Amino acid sequence: MNFLKRATTSIFRQLVKTIILLLLVFLLSTVTSGAISATTAIRNTESHLRHQMRPIVAFEIDGDAVEPAWEEAGGYWYTVELGSDQSSELRC
Repeated sequence: MNFLKRATTSIFRQLVKTIILLLLVFLLSTVTSGAISATTAIRNTESHLRHQMRPIVAFEIDGDAVEPAWEEAGGYWYTVELGSDQSSELRC
């Protein structure tokens, strides 16, 4: 008995099991392709929105203006020595 005849005999003898197996394979492949499609759609939508959005506000902190205002409001500054090999100070 060759391979093809053995396969067809097994399929026709166990028809219900074969149909259930094919339905399970079809269902799993459909769910997998749907998940891949949803992930791709989300990624494309996010990149498209980020590409098309314009910045609402762009700002930069002016350290020269902040320091006097901070001192007037009662805040304080302190300095930290970084070490002998570094000559600069860190202002916090």
